[in-house]
Order: sequence, then C-alpha cells, then structure tokens
Amino acid sequence: MTEEIYRLFKRNLPYIERGEETVKQILSDPENHLILHKVGETLAGVSVINDSTVYLLCVDEPFQRQGIGSSLLARSEEYAASKGVKKLTLGTGKEYIMPGVPMNEGAHEFFKKRGYRHSWGDMSCFDMEQLLEDFPCMDHFLGETRNGVTYRLAVPEDLERVVRCVSDAEPKFLRFYRNENFYQKDTQRPIVMAERNGEVLGAILLYIGREENMGSVGATATAHPYRNQGIATNLVKVGTKHLKDLGLKRACLGYTYTQIVKMYGKAGYRVSVEYFMGEKDLTVRREGNGMDFQKKDGRIYAESEGKLLAEITFPDTAEGIRDIDHTFVDESLRGQGIAGELVRMAAESIIAEGKKAKASCSYAAKWLEKHPEYGKQLQRQPEKN
Repeated sequence: MTEEIYRLFKRNLPYIERGEETVKQILSDPENHLILHKVGETLAGVSVINDSTVYLLCVDEPFQRQGIGSSLLARSEEYAASKGVKKLTLGTGKEYIMPGVPMNEGAHEFFKKRGYRHSWGDMSCFDMEQLLEDFPCMDHFLGETRNGVTYRLAVPEDLERVVRCVSDAEPKFLRFYRNENFYQKDTQRPIVMAERNGEVLGAILLYIGREENMGSVGATATAHPYRNQGIATNLVKVGTKHLKDLGLKRACLGYTYTQIVKMYGKAGYRVSVEYFMGEKDLTVRREGNGMDFQKKDGRIYAESEGKLLAEITFPDTAEGIRDIDHTFVDESLRGQGIAGELVRMAAESIIAEGKKAKASCSYAAKWLEKHPEYGKQLQRQPEKN
C-alpha cells in the first residue's frame, strides 16, 4: 500500500520536493491510520493520519470534485476526535511529507471552507529552489576561511562538538545531527560546519540525490552568540556550491519561513511553494461564516447566550439510516449561506460514520440535489421487509 499511496502523491503533487525514501518511510510508519477511498480496485483517494496530524490528504485527479476529499476529511476528523484529539493539524507532526497545504493550486481554500485556520499568524511557510547553473555565489567553497571562520565537511570526530552547537541553536534539529551516518565519508547526507579555534559555530545539513540530479540544504543552525554575523548565510552558500561541484542540476530547501527567506535568497534560492499551515479545533465546528458549531449525535447547532441560532438534525431511523429532517436558521442570520453549511456538515458527518441518509427536510433535499457529490454518497434504498 505504501508504494500505491506514494505514486498517488507524486502524480498529483509532482512539484513537492521530498525524497522518495523519506516519504515512503513516513507513509510506512506503523502508527499511521490510513483512510482509503477506492473506486472498484483503484485507489481514488487517501488520508494518512498520525496522532493529531494529517500527513497527507490526496485525491487522484480523475476522481476530484466528486466529494471524495470532503468525505476523507470528515472521516479523518471523526477518527481523530474518537482518539481524543482536540486540535487537528495539516502537514507537520513528528514528521512531515509537506509542511502544510500547498497554496499553488488553491487547495487551501478547500480546508478554509471547512473550518481550518492558518496557525502561523503573519508568518508564512515556503519551499525554495534554484537551478545550479545559475548559482550566483561561485566564490564560496568547502575549506574556505572567511573572517576567521572555516567551512568544511564534518567528520565522525566532530559529532560531539556539532551536537553541542545545535543544542544551543536549534534543539529540534538534534535528531538529524546526532545521526552518526551523516558524518561518514560518501554519506548521502553530509554536514557542513562552521568552525573557529576548535569551536563549532554553526552547521547545515545537505542531501545529495544523484538519481534525481537534485540536492537540498536545510536544518541550518547557528549558536546564539554567533548570530547576525553572516555565518548562516555562508553555510547556505558553501553547502549549495558543494552540491553544484558534485554535478547536481538543482537545489531546493523546504519548510522555511518568512524571516529567513531573505537569507536563502542571497544564495540564489527563490520561493517555489507557499504553504497554508492549517489547524482546526475539533471541539467546535467553526465554518466560513465564523460561527461556532457544536456537534452531538444526530445534531449540529450554534447558540449564543442560550439562544439557538442555527440547527440541523439527522436522527437514526428504523431502517438504520439517518434522516436529515430539520434545518433551522435564525431570521437575523438568513441569506448568509448558513443553512447550506449545516447540510454540508451533516452530510460529511454521516459519510464519516459510514452511513447513508435520506432527507425529509425539503431544504436539505433540494441542497443535496444541487450537490450530487454528497447526494450520491448518501443515497440508499430502504430495505424491503
């Protein structure tokens, strides 16, 4: 299944630069929960959940705009809530395939309409890349010394000093810099370090992808006493020049953010993907109109100071299906699309349960006729006795 999901990911998101080995390792994590949508024997869509994170929610292009993504997301939220998750994050957890939701093709709007909010405030998250034939910093190289700081590849004897530096600079990167394999000769993930008088001032991790003819830089770390001295920028330039010297054609970096985009720009990198760092509070249902919806079995509603503002009910019937039997919106809120939002939320909840439904409420019935991507999944002829 890992291979099938990986192919689905690459077909639909070919511009995401993440190593095949890394992605497959993340997809094969035994702690993942997979929600699959198949059409016949074909995998049409998938959601990969790990703890409180959706690593990947992807629908194959031929099956898009048929309600499959909505169903997968609703089922993902239901699963996460059943495990006690209060806040669901898109993209990054203990690992990531993508930091968040790519904004290139407007996919983030799908999640925003379903209550997700950008969690980084005014900051943005980016991937960056460049063609190495255009690399602008040819005067940088491994072994050079600038302002008394020497830039070179780390070897096994450097591990303890590098880890000490990274512990001060960026503790979240320690899981990379403690890996002994990255200090070995001919490793695919070499470390470039900045050193002065035997002290490691900073480090950067490279990736050499010879099969892809592409390399990357990342996990840049500079100890606090030595920041704002150009060390991080020089690490990026020296590391990228090394990738070019190895004959690679492209270089990229992922999961960077607004404040340091300029630093990477000095080494020739340009933004290639911007991400929506989405998260959603699962304890309430907050939709595009800004209302907070609460959910109980067979009911979604919103109140303010004890007054009912909006409601939809969909109890179980004797036939074992749900009946969307009532929709209400306070007169002061009508004409804002809230009734439609209620029907959509109810439909997604029912689909997530794996149940079918009918609509005895005339408004809900008309809405489902206009939105067959939901109506088709809810249709079922009651069994005859």
